[in-house]
Amino acid sequence: MANNDKRFLFSNIVQRGIEEGFKPGDSEASREWFRKNAQKLRDIRPDRLMRRPGANVRANLWRPGDMYLFRYHPQDVGIGEKHDRKLPYYDRFPLVMITKIKQTWFEGINFHYLRPEHRIMLLDRMYQFMKNDDFLDPNNHLVNATYKRLNQATSGRDYEKAAVKRYINNQVQSRFIKIHPAEWDMVVLLPLDRFVGANRNRVWAESKEKFM
Repeated sequence: MANNDKRFLFSNIVQRGIEEGFKPGDSEASREWFRKNAQKLRDIRPDRLMRRPGANVRANLWRPGDMYLFRYHPQDVGIGEKHDRKLPYYDRFPLVMITKIKQTWFEGINFHYLRPEHRIMLLDRMYQFMKNDDFLDPNNHLVNATYKRLNQATSGRDYEKAAVKRYINNQVQSRFIKIHPAEWDMVVLLPLDRFVGANRNRVWAESKEKFM
């Protein structure tokens, strides 16, 4: 794999892992290797990440079971203003595993609403729904990972319930950056959340109340 492989946001880490015998998604040890290396990354900002070479490749078609990063601004936030509908807070840069797509909106699980340890637990359960075992396959994705099936996979612990969000198409303010399956273990742990209206500790605490 070439160092400038534009499928990846972190091609150097992916290549180094493969060279050291850790193929992405291949085993628990492999997933742990990539997660530890993600935690070593410094100065990770969502706007900068979206300009990296690997971010130049975006999906022309959104698909349930794929993970995306994008910039979002809901029009009905109601923070400091009068609105009929109010959101106490929202994530400016959602990292979403899409589960449902309609004509004007889509739903998915925004990992940023969960503490890092809970993200890992949910992602580990999701892997049983992968189309195939090759995480280097850019077309790999979750198959039929409905909320009901995810709930069963997490033994009734509704991690996904706390993180399910609906997004309106015309309120997306950037292109969709598709996260390659080989990098899911890394990207879900990066501090890319940018919450407006609350800090992440409050968000994580309230999310925990929903699934405990």
